[in-house]
This record gives sequence, C-alpha cells and structure tokens, in this order.
Amino acid sequence: MIEQLIQSMQTFIERCGLVLMQHYPNDLLVHDRSMLETHAHPGAVFGWVVGDLHTHMVPLGLHPRLNEEILHLTRLSSRDCFFVVRIDPRLASGFHIQQLDGQMFEQLSLTHVPYGMVGSPSSFCLRRDGRPVGRVAIECCGTYDDRIYRATIVPDASATALDRAALATWTQRSICAQAGSLFVRTELHWTESATSAAAPALLAA
Repeated sequence: MIEQLIQSMQTFIERCGLVLMQHYPNDLLVHDRSMLETHAHPGAVFGWVVGDLHTHMVPLGLHPRLNEEILHLTRLSSRDCFFVVRIDPRLASGFHIQQLDGQMFEQLSLTHVPYGMVGSPSSFCLRRDGRPVGRVAIECCGTYDDRIYRATIVPDASATALDRAALATWTQRSICAQAGSLFVRTELHWTESATSAAAPALLAA
C-alpha cells in the first residue's frame, strides 16, 4: 500500500506542475516514505504540503503540537499545493488523497486529538477518549555531556497500530520536553502488554 500511495502522491505532484521530483526526489521517496511507514495505519490522517523545493507530511490527531505544525506549512511558498491523506482499509487502494485550498488545509489543525496523558512527563499513562492504551516510563542516563533518554513503552493488549504510533509520539515529545531540546539521544524499548504480569512497576498508579 505504501508504494501505491507514493506513486499516487507523485502523480499529484506532476498534475500540479511542480518540479520537486527533478530536483529533490528524496524528499518524497525517502523522507515522506519513512513517515508513512511509521504512521500509515488504519484511521491515520496526514496533512501534506508539496512545492517545487519541498514536501512535508504531518500525522494528525496524535498530538496537539503536531496539529499546530499545519499552521506553519501554509506559509512556505505561493506555489505550494495542499492535501489531506487518509488511510482507510475499506477502500480498494487503502487510502484517499484530496487536494485542499490553503484555508481548508489550515482547518486540519483542528483535527480532534483523542489522546491525552495522565501522570508526569517521566511516567505517564496515555489514554484515548479516556481508555488506557499504554504506559511509559522514561529515565535519563549517562553523563551531563553524554546523556541518553531511555523509555520503556508498555502498550495495552487492545492498543491498535495507531495507538502505538501515538505512544511513540507522546514518548518522544515528553523526552524533548525533559531535555529542553529536539536533539537528544533516545532509546525506545517496547515490552509486553500492560495486561501481562511482566510489567507490574509500570502498572502502578
């Protein structure tokens, strides 16, 4: 499905008369592909902006800060084209791409975020519409000059692939908040589901 989606995105780029693929093909073929491989699960929604010199994808509905990024993407270039990409397994292709104008694209920043954390940035439960989807514990290791943030992520047994993407997103955002920087060394360790007896420490309220 990812390969077909990339091909469809390339078709839209050509229809818009943009020259991205002649100059910066890796923006789509490497960076956007990586984003899709990580987040393109059933129910996922992306805001996508593409121009002659750039392409950016933002997964929506996972974290409020990601939604806010949409507002900055409408000011990159007057030739940019805007789209919403929806992953829908009910469709034969598994996805749908719709072109939007700039104002409609900005409205994507209002996409509902059903996720919220309970606890502290270093130890929290992530919930979706009030239902727990997993727990996260973060510790800072190493020296002052060589720090690394290690996170143990324990998804609930009922967590979907999209829930797991949200868990990873909230974990990374929490680490950056603790470090005060986007450029930090991280290790994410996924363990058994939170319903198992193997993770009693993380299950403690």
